[in-house]
Amino acid sequence: MTTRILIVEDEALISEDLRTRLGRFGYEVAGTAATGAEALRLAESSKPDLVLMDIVLKGPLDGIETAMRISKRFGIPIIFLTAWADTDILARAKTAMPYGYLVKPIEDRELKAAVEIAIYKSEVEKRLVLADRYEAVGRLAAGVAHNINNLMTVVTGYTSMVAETLPPDDPRRKKLATVIDASDRASHLSEHLLSYGRRQMLFPRQVELGELVGGMQERLGILAGPRIRVLIPVAGKRIFVSTDPRHLANALEHLVTNSAEAMPEGGTVVIRVGTKTFSKGDEPKGIPVKPGAYGVIEVADTGCGMPSETADHVFEPFVSTRLFGRGLGLPSVYGFVRQCGGYIEISSSADAGTTVSLYLPLESSTGP
Repeated sequence: MTTRILIVEDEALISEDLRTRLGRFGYEVAGTAATGAEALRLAESSKPDLVLMDIVLKGPLDGIETAMRISKRFGIPIIFLTAWADTDILARAKTAMPYGYLVKPIEDRELKAAVEIAIYKSEVEKRLVLADRYEAVGRLAAGVAHNINNLMTVVTGYTSMVAETLPPDDPRRKKLATVIDASDRASHLSEHLLSYGRRQMLFPRQVELGELVGGMQERLGILAGPRIRVLIPVAGKRIFVSTDPRHLANALEHLVTNSAEAMPEGGTVVIRVGTKTFSKGDEPKGIPVKPGAYGVIEVADTGCGMPSETADHVFEPFVSTRLFGRGLGLPSVYGFVRQCGGYIEISSSADAGTTVSLYLPLESSTGP
């Protein structure tokens, strides 16, 4: 995806020069503004990935005040541009928490490096914020789940006791059965909450990913429906991880079902298994990953995909999207993978399909 940059510069020649150079680097200029007020309007309407902001602007809003408003309202990273490296200006500019600071005249390599670093830092920070939010919501979900279980135990127990005192043909038994059924569904919901909060009961053992995934092909094909092809290429090596196979199978069923929902007119789901080694600092899309070797299950579909702002939230409980419905399916997958010491990554864009990758710590017995 092309990085979109908003230029805020009141010198027309400098603004046009920046536009030309950014285009030569492969970036898209989302617009140009000469005043703070115009910059605020463009930031809202064009939704750029980055703003190059001149500190000295004409009008009541200077670059620093404008940058602070853009950051607060839209969360867009800012790189400051100035012709003066004055210490007082620098001190005030720091209050806007910029992602870079370039002194004019700006060389090509300095401009490109500043943009690349700012975009990378912004993506990493977004992932860290999401991870922190998932952790906080997960702790809350686990606490709620325990309370639900305690309450439902009381409801189910007393309802069953009352039902046993009634004659078999008593019409009130049917009403009590409805209460018990609702209690069972509430308990099932609490299991998903515990999964998301990483508090579910797991029974891990050594699992060979190729065997588990290959053995599910018929089941996954039925879940996907007649219009969807489910392809599982044979892995080139045996890949062992330590996990609960039942919960891993449930996770794959959720992912395939979601892929099928994104392809109402038909399509293809490809499930691949492999390995991946992460070194320190080598992180998928900014996700903090513990260095080491991982077994990977990748579920890729040819569906209509979704914008990045939607993909960032699909693992949150009860998030409703046009493609993925609502509920606790995907959040429970996230919680299960994290409880196993692994990681989950989603890659998607509109009209380009979706790929979900599960990373599980590799066992030493994995063969060539």
